[in-house]
Amino acid sequence: MVGVIGTNLSAADLLEGCIRRAREMCRHTYGVAPRVTVDGRLDATLAGVPEHIEYVLYELLKNALRAVAERAGYKMRPYPIVQQAIVRLRPPLGSPWMSG
Repeated sequence: MVGVIGTNLSAADLLEGCIRRAREMCRHTYGVAPRVTVDGRLDATLAGVPEHIEYVLYELLKNALRAVAERAGYKMRPYPIVQQAIVRLRPPLGSPWMSG
């Protein structure tokens, strides 16, 4: 950590915590919690303010789970699986954030 910025945050760990919280919220609100799978670069790390990243991930997951629960209702079993992917994003070429 450098101040409030995490310099080596595990994307998978952040996502797993958000998945757990979003599924708990969905179960509490709708009585169901659709399954979430994670795919991609599970070893990816990133730098940023952990609370900000977690907030965005949680909101995205919460919206996805809510949509599945509301759309599927109680008639669709098993519920569709919400899929999340961890991808590596690169700054555009020529960007001031490019190194070397």
